Amino acid sequence: MKQKKIELHYRNIKPNLCWKIICKTKTLRYTDYSVDVNLNGEVYLHGKVTENHSFEKSSEDKADNYGFKTYFDDADISFDELTDDEFEQAEVNVFMINPSAPDESCIMLQKGYIKEIKIQGSEISFEVEGLLSRLSRGNITKCYSASCRASFGDKYCKIDKKNIRVKSVITKILDLNSAEIDISSLKKAYFEGSALIDETTQKTYRIKKIFKNEIYFDNPSLDNLTEDGEITILPSCNKEFATCCNIYNNAINFRGEPHLPGVDELLKTAGTIK
Repeated sequence: MKQKKIELHYRNIKPNLCWKIICKTKTLRYTDYSVDVNLNGEVYLHGKVTENHSFEKSSEDKADNYGFKTYFDDADISFDELTDDEFEQAEVNVFMINPSAPDESCIMLQKGYIKEIKIQGSEISFEVEGLLSRLSRGNITKCYSASCRASFGDKYCKIDKKNIRVKSVITKILDLNSAEIDISSLKKAYFEGSALIDETTQKTYRIKKIFKNEIYFDNPSLDNLTEDGEITILPSCNKEFATCCNIYNNAINFRGEPHLPGVDELLKTAGTIK
């Protein structure tokens, strides 16, 4: 009887999707409907998901893995949270709804856990590992890796990122994707792929690299930055052992095995040695 009632909700209509992301300290809720949706007393925000490929699977896809894209909005997602362990293994639930009657029509489609986060300019791509994939690979212990498996500044890394943030000033705008900064307060840190916060607008910019007193950005979007404007530069890490040792002096907390042989070394035979 319940199934027939649900079927009635989807006759001659295009269903919509809702995403519920359960992080360590908060829960994010999004929908691809044109306005916000109230589902079981919880508000799902519209206009946040820019691309969804949850159900566009190919033969190469692993079991029930999927992904979706959203964008930076410090009200929901900050750069610090992405680089901390806030989203580490966060649970993601995907629902299908009829927006005219979301509570009665709600169908759970998929459940998974965030496996990887990629930041491209102002967009964030979430890759989600489904339950079948998670079970099929026997996720009992962590594998070894040459790079660090910890997230920069998390409880395993133990670096206090707040203490190595840099307060500086824009001294000159060079073009749409570069500027000069005051480097007198620049600390020893790794900045490629990190972020800059404009203290006036609180807008976040992705850093490509810092060379001497020049800072370069991923996207040509410096319209709002002004000369003499105060900024905060957030450090990052490339997860390499050399960076951990030479820049952060944190080798004791490195969560990787940089000196173990890689796959190429393990598969080497007499016929492959040059």
